[in-house]
Amino acid sequence: MTMARKRILLIGLGRWGVNHLRILKSMPVELFASDVDERRINSVGLSDDHWSTNPRTLFSQINAAVVVTPAPAHFATCRELLEMGKDVFVEKPMSLLSAEAKKLTKLAERAGLILQVGYIFRFDPASLWLRDAIAQGRFGRIKMLRAKFTGLKRPRSDTGVTFADSIHFIDLFNFFLGGTPRRIHAVVDDFLGRGMDDESLIVLEYDRGDGSAIRATVEAGYHAPGKVPRGTTSSRARRLHRLHREAQPSIG
Repeated sequence: MTMARKRILLIGLGRWGVNHLRILKSMPVELFASDVDERRINSVGLSDDHWSTNPRTLFSQINAAVVVTPAPAHFATCRELLEMGKDVFVEKPMSLLSAEAKKLTKLAERAGLILQVGYIFRFDPASLWLRDAIAQGRFGRIKMLRAKFTGLKRPRSDTGVTFADSIHFIDLFNFFLGGTPRRIHAVVDDFLGRGMDDESLIVLEYDRGDGSAIRATVEAGYHAPGKVPRGTTSSRARRLHRLHREAQPSIG
C-alpha cells in the first residue's frame, strides 16, 4: 500500500527560505509555496493551485507548514496553523516574546501537534558526540562553556543579533547540559542605531545538581572582522574547542 505524500507549505522564499526549498524539493512531499513576492514563487515552478501570495488560502490543502517569514510574523502565522490542526516547523526565533512562545507550545501540546523550531546546531554529528561525551563524564567535571559567534556580515532586518545568532548556542548549551539555565544576565548594544542589538554578551548559569553552577557565556556581534562560530568546553580533565565549519556558511 502506497502512503500518501505529505502536503507541505513553505511560507517565505527569502534568503533562508530558499535553503528550505532546496531540501523540500529533494524529499518525497507534495510542495506548496507562498511569498509576498510573486516573482520568487514563479521561479519555483509550481502549478497554479500550489502557490499563492497569501499563504492562508492554502492552509486547508496541507498537512504541515514550514514558516520562514520575518520573525515579527511568526507568532500569528504559527498560531493560525496550529489552530487549524497543522504541524509546524518555524525558523528561529519562534516569537519575539517568550509569552507568545509559551502560548504556541501549549497550543501544540493540547492539540497533539508538532511544533519544531529551527535550531540546527544540535543535529550536527559533532554536537551529538559532545553531548554524549559530557553525559558519560569523559571531560570530568565541567567548569564552563563559552561560545563566540561574530563576524562582519549583513545584519538581519527583523531581529537583533541575540535572536539571530546567540540563541543557536543557548540551545546548544541546553542540549549539552540537559536543562535550562537557572539564571541569565545579558548586556546588549545598538551601535548601528537600528533599534535592534548588534552586539550581545550573555552569561548563563546552569544548576549542577549539587548547589554549584556551570557558567556559560555567549558572545555575538556584527563588528569583529572574520567569521567566528566557535564553542569551547572547559573541564578539569581537558578542554575541547569545537568549530562550526564552512559546511554551514549561511547560519543566521
